[in-house]
Amino acid sequence: MRIRRAAVPAAIAAAIAVPVLTAPAATAAPATATVAASRPCDRPGPWGIHANAVNLRSKPTTKSKAVGVLYKSHKFKVHSTTGNWVNLTDTTTGVRGWASQTYVYRDVRMCLD
Repeated sequence: MRIRRAAVPAAIAAAIAVPVLTAPAATAAPATATVAASRPCDRPGPWGIHANAVNLRSKPTTKSKAVGVLYKSHKFKVHSTTGNWVNLTDTTTGVRGWASQTYVYRDVRMCLD
């Protein structure tokens, strides 16, 4: 009985070890395999708004004064980002201010090849 108990785990260990020992070694990808950044799906997408309206603030903080409102239907131009804030100009009204990236975001695109 004792021989069987030792033989079964040994057989299982041998069955697992054989494929591992005979498997080919993994090789790194060739250095020439680079992704072309000129594909449309590799470039960052356009900016969009996730809410119907977003407050534009004078400084990148929720405690600063609201200088305007950016509505979803308005067009806007992004100047810079700081932390979780986006400095932008509402081209419909001409108001420039800061909006949270919780509501103003950049579309993400994915290549499927």
